[in-house]
This record gives sequence, C-alpha cells and structure tokens, in this order.
Amino acid sequence: MEQAQQEVEERTRACLKSITESEELSPLIVVVGTEGAGKASLIEHITDTNGLSRNSLNSAVPKKLQLASTSVLGQETFLISTPGFSDTSNAYPTFLLIANMINNLRAHITIQGVWYVINNGLPRDTSFNFQLLTWLSAFCGREYYSYITIVTTHWGCTLQEEFEDLIMKFDYRKHVWEEILSADIETYQHGKRYNKFGEETNQVPTLSWHTDKAILKENARDMLRRRYGVAHDVQPRFVRELNEGMEIGDTAAAKVLRPLTPPTSSPTSPSHTPPPVATVKPKAPQPIPGPSFWGRLVNNIGIEVNQHGIGLRVGPATASFGYPSLSSEFPSTGGFIPDPNSVVDAFKTHGMDSSLAARTQWARQHGVDSGFPAGSKEQNSAILRAFRSFYP
Repeated sequence: MEQAQQEVEERTRACLKSITESEELSPLIVVVGTEGAGKASLIEHITDTNGLSRNSLNSAVPKKLQLASTSVLGQETFLISTPGFSDTSNAYPTFLLIANMINNLRAHITIQGVWYVINNGLPRDTSFNFQLLTWLSAFCGREYYSYITIVTTHWGCTLQEEFEDLIMKFDYRKHVWEEILSADIETYQHGKRYNKFGEETNQVPTLSWHTDKAILKENARDMLRRRYGVAHDVQPRFVRELNEGMEIGDTAAAKVLRPLTPPTSSPTSPSHTPPPVATVKPKAPQPIPGPSFWGRLVNNIGIEVNQHGIGLRVGPATASFGYPSLSSEFPSTGGFIPDPNSVVDAFKTHGMDSSLAARTQWARQHGVDSGFPAGSKEQNSAILRAFRSFYP
C-alpha cells in the first residue's frame, strides 16, 4: 500500500512539473463523481497506469487529488482523479480540494472536459445525487455543456435480464439528467460493448472488468479521441469566475455545496498547509466566506435532530461566530422563525408566494426537476438548493 501511494504521488508530482514547465497550456480532463463510481479505474484504463483505484493490485485509494497523463490525443493530456463525493458532509471540502488545484494551475492549463462518473448499478439515485448534478451545472455553466461527458460504469452482466435492468436504470437516470440540466448531455457507458464506429451495442454479456480490460481500455481511449480530439478554448464557468477575480467561496459552484455553518477545521481549509500544487504559483489564499443568510440564522437557532425529524430550539447559539443576533436579523418577524431546511419558509422569508402552485411554477421557470412529483421531499429539496443559489 505504501509503495503504491508513493508511486501515485511521484506520478502526480511529475505531472505537475510537466504542466508548470510547459510553454503552452496543458490540456486537462477533470474527473468527478461519487465514491466507488469508478473514476480512478477509468483513468487507469485510459492512461495505462496502476495504483489509483480500489481494483488495482497495489491500490492507493484516492483520498487526495491524483494526476496521470496520456498521449492518446497526440500531445500529453492530463486527467485528474478526485476523491469521491460521499455525502453532504464531505461535499464542500472535496469541492475545495478540486477548486484549489484548479485555481493554482489555471495559468498553466486549459480544461478540455469534465467527466461526471456514475455507478449505474446502484438501485436508485438520492437527493444528494441530484444536488451533485446541480453542482455540475453550476461548475460548468451552460456554455460548457458540450464538453461534459456523463460516464456510467458497473455494466458487468452475463444475463439478458440483468442487462435489461441496467438499461432501465440508465434510461431513468438519463431522463433525470436532462430534466435537471435542461440539456441532452453526451454519455459514455464504460462496460458496454461498442462497434468499430464507436456506437454502443446491446450485446450480452457485457465487458468484464477483469477479463476484457484491453477492450475497456480501447473503448475509453476511443471516447477520448471522439469527444476531445479537437482542442477548444471554452472554459468552465468556475474558471471564468476565477479569472474575473471572484473568490472560490463566492462562485456558483461553491454556493451549491457550501454548508450552512462554517466548516470545522479540515485539511482543505485555507488556514492549513495547502496541497503540493499550491507552490506552483504564489497566490493569496482563498478565504472561505462566512455563512450565508441561512448560516447566520442557524447560529442563533439550536437544531435538534432525532428519530422524529428536525426540531428548532430558539435561543442563543452554543458557539458564536460574530454574526448578528436573531432579533437583529429578523426585527419584526411577528414570532415567525424560519426553518432553514424548509422551502416554504425560504419563499416566505423573501416575501414570495410559498404555495405549492407558486413553488412548482418557480421550479419550472428555473429548470428544477428532481424527477419526483411536485410537493415531494425530493422535489422540495431540489427547489431549496436552487433557491439558495439564487438568493444566498
């Protein structure tokens, strides 16, 4: 394990050296997704490296950003393997890891693509998966949609019935992607069989992760050639916002995942020693912004979580972050204490009609659709996340 970790770190340092010493911008593919989706294995197949994924003989399961490169496109192209998003508790720190590396390298790179990797074998998506799609949209921006590829994995099966079940899951997910992103995003199914024209087939059995590795590698590389064989200078919205002088915590992508209260001490905090890439270009550290409106409110309301749900306990916060008191934040609420997890209260606080019909109309106007019925917990959560991005 230690040897694998050392090899991965040495390869990452070599990639960083190559990127920063190049006289031209280095093409970079950013690979993101949830834990266990197969991001590192996909990169291993394309770059013919080892040690990135759990499936490797000498595995160094990614807890940090890792880099590998390939010459498939005729020049050295770099792929960045990111730690997986697991849940809301690690989402923002994981984003900060990605954000800080991109920020430190953006004078040397051109992001040619963003790959969002999904385990298609999972029975269903959660509200957190929908939040990540909202984050993907905010990170890339509509102008960059053409360079997003949603990669599905875990297609391994030998029976027709199993394959049909996977197809049904994929069709449902694709519908959700199109609803949330309001666009038909390019996809690649890593594990299905493709013909010589690069078209996926419905042939069963599908490709085995172990015995068909050579075909998996060629299919993935062929996708890279087809999708990114022609260089472009369009950059994700996140990069454009940084180039305009915006701080990381104020970007649209940050607002989607930013916690309601200040994050506790973590390795990704700007007050800690930055990752190795921070030495590429000396930059002023990116401060994490203070809590939003909801964050300040939470500091003055005790939130009790138990098996019956979430309850609010009005009173002074147990820890002070130097923000206004509840009375100064809401000078004339008439006793109304908004629940920070309620989409109804969010609309009310901004003086908007909070009825189901009004919320449904707002969601339709802003392209918010979780794939669940209006008024459901999942749809309300999706609306609340989008609402916060418009009214932080």
